[in-house]
Amino acid sequence: MLVLAAFLSVAAAAAAPSVTIGRATGPIHLDGRLDEPSWAAAPAVDDFVQYLPAPGGDAPGQTVVRFLQDDDTLYIAAVVSGADYGVRAHISPREDLFVDDQIGIYLDPFGDARTGVILYVNPYGVQQDIRYAYGQWTMSWSTVFRCEGRLTDDGYVIELAIPFRSLRAPPPSPAGQSWGVMVTRKVPALGTKYSFPPMVPRHPRLFEQAARLTGVQPPGRGTGTELLPVLATQVPSVRGPDGRLRVDPAAPLGAMLRPGLELRQGLGPALGLAATVNPDFSQVEGDVLEIDLNQRFAFYYREQRPFFLDGVDSFQDAADTLYTRSVVSPIGGLKLSGQAGRLGLGALSALDTAPSASVHERGTPGFSADAMADAWAATSFARARVDLADNGYVGFSAADKRALAAPGGRGAALPEGNFQLGAADLRLPLSPIWTLESYGAGSRAAGEGSVLAGGAGGLTLARTPPLGTGLLLDIDASSPGYRVETGFLTQSGLVDSGVELIHRAELGSSARIGLGGVELLSRRELDGDLQERAGLVAGLILGGNHEPTLGAGLRRTRQDGVEIPGWTVDGSYEALVSRRLSFVLAGSGARELDFATLSPVDVGRADLELTVRPTTRARADLFLARQWFTVEGAPTQGANRVYARWTHQLTREWGARLIASRTADGRSPPAAFGSAMVSYVLHPGTEAYLGGTWSAATEPFGVQQQTLFFKVSRLLRY
Repeated sequence: MLVLAAFLSVAAAAAAPSVTIGRATGPIHLDGRLDEPSWAAAPAVDDFVQYLPAPGGDAPGQTVVRFLQDDDTLYIAAVVSGADYGVRAHISPREDLFVDDQIGIYLDPFGDARTGVILYVNPYGVQQDIRYAYGQWTMSWSTVFRCEGRLTDDGYVIELAIPFRSLRAPPPSPAGQSWGVMVTRKVPALGTKYSFPPMVPRHPRLFEQAARLTGVQPPGRGTGTELLPVLATQVPSVRGPDGRLRVDPAAPLGAMLRPGLELRQGLGPALGLAATVNPDFSQVEGDVLEIDLNQRFAFYYREQRPFFLDGVDSFQDAADTLYTRSVVSPIGGLKLSGQAGRLGLGALSALDTAPSASVHERGTPGFSADAMADAWAATSFARARVDLADNGYVGFSAADKRALAAPGGRGAALPEGNFQLGAADLRLPLSPIWTLESYGAGSRAAGEGSVLAGGAGGLTLARTPPLGTGLLLDIDASSPGYRVETGFLTQSGLVDSGVELIHRAELGSSARIGLGGVELLSRRELDGDLQERAGLVAGLILGGNHEPTLGAGLRRTRQDGVEIPGWTVDGSYEALVSRRLSFVLAGSGARELDFATLSPVDVGRADLELTVRPTTRARADLFLARQWFTVEGAPTQGANRVYARWTHQLTREWGARLIASRTADGRSPPAAFGSAMVSYVLHPGTEAYLGGTWSAATEPFGVQQQTLFFKVSRLLRY
């Protein structure tokens, strides 16, 4: 602990280190060789210090990172040498490099420690990109950059070329800009991670730790003009009475052959406009199938569609006003996002041809399943955010959703649902480890002869030190009439409150971190229903590659006058065993309330995720899930899911994938699913996919549905 305290005090007291970017004197050929004269003269950093799983200690061997630029591109090269361990690297699909050695580039072009991009690259040049904004990480966000890597006798070399147009930045300055920059090096064989400059784990405002990259001179034209034409086809077939698969006669031609176009136009260095017509938002990978025998509400799925991820942080607020997956099948959309000085702007409008009904347990006037069955919907959202000192902000959001008559619909039965919401939110850092957040919102929904209105508000106070005791105090309240039809709100008319105390400590010289905590959670509904829980959690990070956790607690549930005392216990073990094997094993059990019968129920669940990498290019994943469900006085029900996936990457761009799964819930015949696909991904936007999916049942036996698909897109930059 004394070593850590000294480390943190020195890191806090010292001025941020600085490196001046070099200027390329000739062409840079991206080949992982670094044999151009410009690289030899480029400024370098080599002072890397361990920060995970615990701060302190030098990196093994030597790490040298250099920075260059020309008129259009930021170049970064990393050379790792003297590695006395087994370097791990795989030729994998884009984003799949968690188990590999890797270099991470953290860039904050605005230099204000509020937002940034994070680029990871493994020794073969496989990429991952993440958007960071005000403490939130958007893993699905993507941008365009190039890289090459190669293994050497005692390490590896990585060379990156990042177009300035892929990074929004402030207006040009004659003296050049000062960006925030951090570089990390991950060593899975040792379970450690190192950084320049020194970083601390779980920092609440990540880029406040950044060094300065000075003299950066982006051209100032922003993203420029981008066109993204897309052609997607799918041919669905169903099994007929004669037992043969035939093209589904109910499938519209517009769904079987769907050309689309997206236009992105930079309006300045940090502001952009995007428009789309007849877009294809199909998800090639698809959502992971969930099972829950005591399910009360709809599942929440994260956004993965490119149009909605563009400028994503301009649309995030503390009231969760916008859940873009509620826009199911848009025929067109328009959005504005970006930064103008201290002002952040986001505006979105989309016309949805297959809007979802309200997910609220009591429904919403004008947005019932019947009302939306034969309707379109227009969804609009606008947000303005003003940055305050010390990484704070105040923001204002407005949302509108209206049901529209669909062409060729039911005529006289015109939809009448309309919804509006206004919200304000505040983020106020109180110290380097204390943060206060708050929001207030009001909504109005009308339709089907009734009007519903309500309000909501919340307050969060967080203490997030790297070690020691952390605190999360949270309270949210809403009136019964509050709705968020542009978001994901399943309940209102309640008060949610919680207190979490988490203590982290360094346990010894072998870089182990201990974690223990207490949580008190309460949900009290204004109609008298409630859910309460008090629990303990404990865990370890052993050598960085093994993470066991264990939790237990007492709970109390009251629903419609029926009160059930209960308990819960859960545990998990996550391990990166070797370069070829990793797994996650998790289990839980509880006594709770069955919401369908209002009776006590005992539930249990066991999950296994196993990953095997037999070669540098191949990966096999197996997911097993089993759930037990026993209502008092009734026989035990069970559900299980088996999901297997094989991925083989021929090159960084070309890959193939096979999926097979089987699900049974004890209430209907087991169902099976299969998928095969060949893919080509040069970079985000320039992609092609060819494959098919098959759904089968045991009664009657055989394939019941088949869909063949093809998708190709090409990103054009002008």
